[in-house]
Parts: sequence; C-alpha cells; structure tokens
Amino acid sequence: MEERTICFNCGRYVGAKDRCPYCGEEQLKPIGIEFLKWTSLIVAISGVFFLFISARTQEAPLVKVIDLKPTMNFAKVKMQGVVKSSPYYDEEKGGYLSFWLDDGTGNIKVRAFKNVAKEIIDKNMYPTIGDSVSLKGTLYIKENFLITIEKSEDLKIKIPKHINVKIKEITDTLIGKRVETEGTIYSVNEYKNKSIGIRIGDLGSFITVFIPNYYKEKEKILGLERGTKIKVRGAVFVYKDNLEIIPHYVDEILVIGKEEIKISKKRETTKIKGEVLEGSTFKKSIKLKIKTEEGIEEVLLWKSLLEKKYKNEIIKILTGSMIEFEVYEREYKGKKEKNVSSLRVISYPEKVTKISDILNRNIGEFLKTEGKVEEIKEFEKGTRVIIKDETGELIVWIWKDIWDKVKGTFGEGDSIRVIGELKEFRGKKEIIPRVHYDIIPIK
Repeated sequence: MEERTICFNCGRYVGAKDRCPYCGEEQLKPIGIEFLKWTSLIVAISGVFFLFISARTQEAPLVKVIDLKPTMNFAKVKMQGVVKSSPYYDEEKGGYLSFWLDDGTGNIKVRAFKNVAKEIIDKNMYPTIGDSVSLKGTLYIKENFLITIEKSEDLKIKIPKHINVKIKEITDTLIGKRVETEGTIYSVNEYKNKSIGIRIGDLGSFITVFIPNYYKEKEKILGLERGTKIKVRGAVFVYKDNLEIIPHYVDEILVIGKEEIKISKKRETTKIKGEVLEGSTFKKSIKLKIKTEEGIEEVLLWKSLLEKKYKNEIIKILTGSMIEFEVYEREYKGKKEKNVSSLRVISYPEKVTKISDILNRNIGEFLKTEGKVEEIKEFEKGTRVIIKDETGELIVWIWKDIWDKVKGTFGEGDSIRVIGELKEFRGKKEIIPRVHYDIIPIK
C-alpha cells in the first residue's frame, strides 16, 4: 500500500483524503502532484497571455478584393485602393459612414460606425472620390463583402495632385480626377439634407460644386453672393448624368473677385415645327422628342402652361401629331433646354388605337385608347385602373395627384378614353396619363 494512503500519525488507511478521518491529523501532500497542479495553471495562463499579445501585435495581411473568400469572415485585414464614391454620412442615423473602394481587382464597401465615424469626420480624415486610401479593418460577409474600420487611425488617405482646367474642358474623361478651375457664382442652394450646391459658370459653360452636409464651416458658403468669382479645387464626379465637382474641404473654395452678371430681360424665341415621336413625363413638365426637317429636337413643355393656355390641346399632343412650337433656351444644370412658350397643333391622329395595337407600340410613345373599366384599385401613391376592349386589356396607372382630380368621374363598368405615355412595369405595358385632362369619361 502506498505511503499516501496510510495516516502517518495513527497508521490507519486514509486513501486520498487530506485529513485522517480517525485521528483528524492533516496529511502531507506529495510534492509531485502539487507541483504539477501549479505548473499546469501557470503554463495555461502564460499561453493565453501569449496568444493575446500575438493577436495584438501581429500585422494584418494585405489582401485584394479578388482574393476574398467566405472563410475570411471576421478576419482582420489591410486593404489599399482608390475611393470610387463620395462618402455617405448621416449623424442622425447613428453616425454611419460608408464609401466604396476600388483596389484594381474589384470594389468593396468600407464602413465605420458611431464614435469611429464621428471621429473621422471631426478630424477631417474622410476621403473623397479619387483619393488613395490605406486601411485596416474587419471583414464581414453578407450578400457581398464589407470591411469595417474599428479605429480612426486605421484609415489613411492621400489626396492626389490637381490639374488646371477651364469649366468647358471638364468632361467625362476627368471623372475621378482632381481639378482646379475658376467660375462666377450664379446660384447657391441648400438642399433638404443640409448639403449645398454652388452653380458656377465661365464663358457659357456651367458646373455645380457640391458641398456634403458633414463638411466643417460649410455654412459660410451660404453667404457667397451671386456674381462672386471663385477658384475651386476638387474631384470630378457624375450625379444624375451631370458632372459636378466635390472639394475635399470647404477651404478649397477661394474667393478671387466680384463680377456683375447681366441677364437679358428680353427672351429670344425661335420656332420648331415637326412630328411628335415620343417623350417623358415628369411631375411638372413633359419632354417631347420632335422630328423636324433638320433632325431630332427635344422641347420641354411645362404642365402649368398646358393647363393655363392649352387645356383643349393637351389630348392632341400624341405620337404622330404635327405641332409648331415657339421655344426659348434656358440653362439648367449645365445643359441648354428648349422651353415651349406657345404651341399650335397642325394635325393629330384622331383615330383611337386599339389595346392590342397599344401593346405592340414602343415605350415612350404618347398614345390614345379607350375601353371599359374592369377594375379600380387604389394604392398609397396612385390608382391602378384596368380597361378592356374587344382586343385585350390594359393597365392605366394614375398618379395620386391626378387621381385626386378625376376620382368619382367614372367607376367600374364605365367606359373611358385615356391619353398618356406608354411605359412598362414588371414586364407589363401600361399607359400613364400626363395630366388629369388625359382621362375622359365616355357617356
């Protein structure tokens, strides 16, 4: 029997007990077991500490978008590339910052949250389009790969050099490049989200300078007056098919003088005569594509003008109509538009187009049809009306502002005549009235 199992005082068997159950004497513990117990504990703690230090000091690997794999979820990595979008930041929605990075092999969304995002903004560490960026972060996999910056100091930016150009020389070839140009302020507008747009022009060429809502000292831009000459440096980007400039900071806009802007009070007009081909309907206007002897022209027809002077002519503005327009030119977002000041309908298709023929016509045409109302269903943004004739059925989508004016003038089972723009939604063609005069109940 081993010595550890016998009480050294009374000689009775005690097994592995630390105290003798007979005489109560505390037993001596083998040095080997105690040593092994404490040694194991020290080794375990040392291992955890070593792993902690290793994780904190190990350099994150540099990776490319093309090499990312699902198994890299939650990995700490380093990435480098060029910013492809102006950063989005909304302090009211939790302080979320994001932008897209292109490393030459693909794009990845970069983001930062709350305190980190706010610190990046407050320290003017945010990038903009065209900047070279080096960053560290954690990879996350949802539908696509994302990388989250967890410390503001993990984001490094390098602003590229600028090139000097005139406004008229700013074209699509300069998108993503930094430029310096000069122009005279024509307007300063503050948008709903508190961002600012400055419209500048030089020798008949125009461009907008965009100031994001999170820029420091942007309020002083609102004090710039019409006619002020400025020099601006920033990156060229495209927004809704229009080129704009976004400075890196507000102080990249320098006032260099003052100039009087002369605007002629007399509006020069010209005449355009031709056949209506197609068009687009907007909330306040209708854009028409006209075939003339010289070629294709686009004219902008304001709904306020139609409803004021041409209520009876609206239903005659169809694909195939011959119309003479008197137009004047106006600058809008760097493009010249031909706005209609008056019109005269020379001829128009008087015959109603059957629904089966409507379904075979081109998207964007202005057409006239009629049928019996089979169904009326109201939605939050508008009302869907289904009409039917002997050749087929067609959806008529009526926007809420128009429906409010025609509601109650017809019901299911009634017949109506409809004029409008032919469009397609979820694979089905539908006709959309342009104004409420385009819907005519047939008694």
